[in-house]
Amino acid sequence: MAGELFARRDLAQAGKVGLGTGLGLLAAALAKVVLAFLMIATFLAFCFAS
Repeated sequence: MAGELFARRDLAQAGKVGLGTGLGLLAAALAKVVLAFLMIATFLAFCFAS
């Protein structure tokens, strides 16, 4: 947000960019956690199915 504010000098636009960036990072972190649990569940399913 600080970089966008420095480059464009528009607080509203910088806020939107900061919010979008934060939401994107949060969504990516959540997706990584979900994928990790899916990989663990798949591994355990194969271990106990044999």
